[in-house]
Amino acid sequence: MTDKTKDAFVEALLDRLSLDEKIGATLTLHCRGSVFHPIYEDAIRTHNVGGLRLDPSIRYQEDGLACDRGRGTHRVAPGSGNLKRFSLGNLRHLYKRYQDLAVGRPSGIPLHMAFDQEGEYSGDLKNGGGPVYPPPMGLAASGDPSLCYEVARSIARVARACCANMIHSPCLDVNVDPTNPEINTRSYSDRPEVVAEYAAESARGFRDGGVAATGKHFPGRGNSSVDAHEVIPIIETDRDTMWNVELLPYKALIERGLLPAIMTAHSVYPAFDADNVATLSPKILQDVLREKLGFEGVITSDAIGMNGITLRDSVPVGTAKALAAGADMVLLRMSTPEPITPYLPKVIAEVRRWVEDGKLRESDLDRKVARILAMKYDLGLFGDTGWAEDVDDVLRDERVLEAERRASTTDVFVLREEQGALPLPRGARGLLIEQTFEPFLCPNDDRWPPAVLHDSLLRYSSELSYFELSPGGDDAERREALEAAAGHDLVIVTNWTRRSAGSILPLVRELCTRVAGQVILVANTPYEAFSVPAEAKTVIVHLGVTPRSVEVVGDVLFGGPRPDGRWPVDYRP
Repeated sequence: MTDKTKDAFVEALLDRLSLDEKIGATLTLHCRGSVFHPIYEDAIRTHNVGGLRLDPSIRYQEDGLACDRGRGTHRVAPGSGNLKRFSLGNLRHLYKRYQDLAVGRPSGIPLHMAFDQEGEYSGDLKNGGGPVYPPPMGLAASGDPSLCYEVARSIARVARACCANMIHSPCLDVNVDPTNPEINTRSYSDRPEVVAEYAAESARGFRDGGVAATGKHFPGRGNSSVDAHEVIPIIETDRDTMWNVELLPYKALIERGLLPAIMTAHSVYPAFDADNVATLSPKILQDVLREKLGFEGVITSDAIGMNGITLRDSVPVGTAKALAAGADMVLLRMSTPEPITPYLPKVIAEVRRWVEDGKLRESDLDRKVARILAMKYDLGLFGDTGWAEDVDDVLRDERVLEAERRASTTDVFVLREEQGALPLPRGARGLLIEQTFEPFLCPNDDRWPPAVLHDSLLRYSSELSYFELSPGGDDAERREALEAAAGHDLVIVTNWTRRSAGSILPLVRELCTRVAGQVILVANTPYEAFSVPAEAKTVIVHLGVTPRSVEVVGDVLFGGPRPDGRWPVDYRP
């Protein structure tokens, strides 16, 4: 169909919408769990939300959900027995049920169903049996941008088979600060041209797989030493550097028409606006993104319940401010276990008040909704989408399987090597100190079991003792680990870090200085501040903990061929 046909369709639909339906169309509601909940039925049918941010992780089935439904409270309490494992086929059935509710509304507007699948621990579809990939920095380590295309296309095909249609990727942040706790390996590189090249291939893959890509976090979160989930970052980068580094990937992908959507950052950029975070800044969203960069797609906020917003404004006020500043969509999600659903009626009432008071013009709201409807039209959501692949067929597709294999076999590096440390002899005796993670981070299934590295190393030696450690390791665990290590001439220790899961850097330092024998560190980031202390003499870095990359680590430890990937950043500890 032509653009004129699309424009006429969008205009006719927009003319039929009430003010509350328009407001609802701009809202993306965090949807937790893997079973049907009436609270989301209410959100779709009563409050007309335009989309869901899918999060089927097991954790949220334990945290509980609560929402005033007008006829009582629906709650899933901790320990209620609703801790379920699920398949992607289950998710398809669930999400289609929500989509059918949306299409059955008077407006007939289908849902955008957004998800994250950044790789490694970040993946809303991995727990159901989906492929597991390294994060962007691990993909860039391949030295092959086409791999990003194949991975993204595979992710998109799996997603559409599950009824998801919008992804909050690619990450366009240029991670120039090696102490950045939030972006880190979520960035392709600390070189802007590398980010632009690899992210463009990812965006192409998402498009060709039928999913709307979302570049994030505009105008750039790479030059920061704090996390916007916890504080309000102030990015002191000067204007010229912003244009030549942080904004370069955005310019490149916007010019190629590869970004249907862009997500804003909850950070202050004095080079453009010293008073407001980007999400709430007309100077950044309208003057820079719309006018100077010429972006015509959908602008969505990051989670409006992050501290980067809520330290100054409530969720309802932050939502209204974001829309008034230039955002088209607002992501209703908390950065804490607190449910967002009780805020929904308050958010709609606050935005309606802003429209009625003239602080947000209805004509501007119409333009926002028109952009959202146009994106859904381009995705084929109005009518027969043409993306009805069977999810099991996609998971068995050799092209999908090959992308998963390739991605996890080029991101392993021997960063430092003490004389004679490698390879280890088969049958080597020693101690492995390995972290494990909660199910919402790691599926803990037969594809990705607990003690995944230990299981892999058993191919080479059954003489390795095992000490299990939580992600950050509390004081008692650290003392026990040091005591266990004291009796071994060989200690292999993982330092697999994630922003909310902690780091065992102090323990690694103590092991390297106090153990008389050999200490080998296995890390998942290249950064000294989190993973690779100067005291570590033999270090293997694999840029993304996936089951296949862990196997490659085992091969490298015991003398197998070393991968031929390229170190993807200028930084080197």
